[in-house]
Amino acid sequence: MKFLSTILFSFLTLFLSGCGEVLLNKPLDIEPVQFPEKFSGIWTQTLGNDSQKIEITVLDAKSGKIKMTPADKTSKEKPIFAQLKEHNDNVYANFSESEKGDSDYHWALVGGMDEAIVCYIPDIQKFKSLVEKEILPGKIVNNDKIILHDIKSEHLNILESQEHGFPYHWKHPVIFIKDKEEPQKATKQPN
Repeated sequence: MKFLSTILFSFLTLFLSGCGEVLLNKPLDIEPVQFPEKFSGIWTQTLGNDSQKIEITVLDAKSGKIKMTPADKTSKEKPIFAQLKEHNDNVYANFSESEKGDSDYHWALVGGMDEAIVCYIPDIQKFKSLVEKEILPGKIVNNDKIILHDIKSEHLNILESQEHGFPYHWKHPVIFIKDKEEPQKATKQPN
């Protein structure tokens, strides 16, 4: 299975099981999260009973840019690039297969941000309703894909108010837990 379908937070596990996907036509235009270098390292990503090890590399701490790759160095899977951004007290992540970001973006609401990161995937049924009612700009493609257009701060305010409910899969978060670094064994120096 492609790295995109397993890492994009196993988000696609939900999407591919018939839940659909909610994409952005461009990254959220909000402030980036300052992402400390300490986040670089090996993380275990889980969704339900599935888990895998990934390596997160902080590419640019000031702009919140990271790269995720399989921890298994023999894997030929392509990396996933993400940028974390902040609106009010909420953190969002934009995901792309390209560092340039020349395609539609997967995205998620993010919580935690210390030794564990919790990602909440958009719920297609709730977003479909918001697009149909013209509360959010976007288009519905074949009933199983929504592409949101030019999401701005005022749209995020609507989502964050929860006036229309919590529009994410809160029962099925994707969780990243930072692996503890193995302490280096002391080596005895010859006399």
